[in-house]
Amino acid sequence: MGSRLRGWEWMAGIILLMVLAPAWGQPPTDFGERMRQEMEALRKQYRYNFMLRDTFLKIIEMEKQEKAPLTPEQARKLLDIIGPLRKKERLKSTEAKEAAQRIQGVLTARQLQVLSTIKVPEPPRGRFGGGGGGPQGGGPPGGGNFDPQRALQRMRERFRDFNPFYVPEKPNIPPDASPEQAQRMKEFHERRKKTLQEQLSVLEKKAAAKPAPATGKK
Repeated sequence: MGSRLRGWEWMAGIILLMVLAPAWGQPPTDFGERMRQEMEALRKQYRYNFMLRDTFLKIIEMEKQEKAPLTPEQARKLLDIIGPLRKKERLKSTEAKEAAQRIQGVLTARQLQVLSTIKVPEPPRGRFGGGGGGPQGGGPPGGGNFDPQRALQRMRERFRDFNPFYVPEKPNIPPDASPEQAQRMKEFHERRKKTLQEQLSVLEKKAAAKPAPATGKK
């Protein structure tokens, strides 16, 4: 899969730092490069967690594009695999690898081939990313001393054994967060919940569909 960061992963890292950093002043000029290196290291360390997430996103995209549609039975099997994972806050690399393999095992050879041609869709640009996908205009107002090590540590904690199917009921807001930062974290959390539910609803809709009638002679 490679360690090169996709554009959306770069933007996601920026968003996470903007949301999770406790105070924002002027970041050092080399911080962007340090963040890129950190994200590449995280992607290598948790490659199976990223594989699990990417496989899921590609399946949803494949279903939306109707390139190799799932059957209702396949959708139900995928939901059976994903369902228990939604309750786990953390997912070890071995667990993520096993889940990814189980998900791939539900698919046909044709679907796996189509999946290999699909790119993980980038998220829509929002208020955090701005038009150019960078942090300009996205941080909370006010001063504060920017602590690169603390910001990077928060990002490491966010991705530690991360589970792409887990979203807590409430956002984990640090006690030192300002009202503006707390609001941003609440909005970010709600978007995560909404996005995941929209993705899962694609499988739920297919799972509830009636199977296509059999064709041909017995």
